[in-house]
Amino acid sequence: RCNEKSVFDFYQQKCIRNEGTCYEPICTGKTNGIYADTTQACRRSYECRGGKLIAIENCPLGHLFDGSKCAPQHEVSCESPKISAIAFPFSGDDRCYGRQNGNHIIDDDQCKKFMICHENIVVDVLECPFGYVYNEVTRRCTYTGGIGSAGCMSNFMDEGDDTCSNLPDGPHLDPTTRDCKRYIECMDGRLLSKHECPRATVFNGVQCVPDVLL
Repeated sequence: RCNEKSVFDFYQQKCIRNEGTCYEPICTGKTNGIYADTTQACRRSYECRGGKLIAIENCPLGHLFDGSKCAPQHEVSCESPKISAIAFPFSGDDRCYGRQNGNHIIDDDQCKKFMICHENIVVDVLECPFGYVYNEVTRRCTYTGGIGSAGCMSNFMDEGDDTCSNLPDGPHLDPTTRDCKRYIECMDGRLLSKHECPRATVFNGVQCVPDVLL
């Protein structure tokens, strides 16, 4: 974000310390409808109703708003902001600001939700299915054996552990376990996480199953 003594220049894509140009609110004088936000290179749209801004929607990654819908970016010609847009302040979702493009975990104690960032914009927010938590190391949902997600972040291991050095990718019985309840997950010869099956279940080499089956 620019500080109060500078403004954002669309063409330079940076904050500049000059007076710049201020514009009237985006929906002033516009009829009710949905418009392409050319100040963001048509990567999102905004909706006006009664002369007021009521909604902003981001297009999926690789798509731009063509005036009626989000379409593949190679099919859309976005006009210059100086021609068609009225700059406006909008306090949107800034959780992706300063982050690299890609998946990022959403800070909470569940480790299940993550967001997709692209060019400082939150493109989407997703949640891992039941029995999985988001693994910041692999950038994907990791199976936990249905044990829940309490303390899940502490289950992700550092790269210095060589337990998985000779094991193929996937889950494996923890070599330190004596009751078949603990297992590990490996990828590219690295230990990604350690898990423990819930009560009355054991690890069968693939997943946690009721111990009466073994």
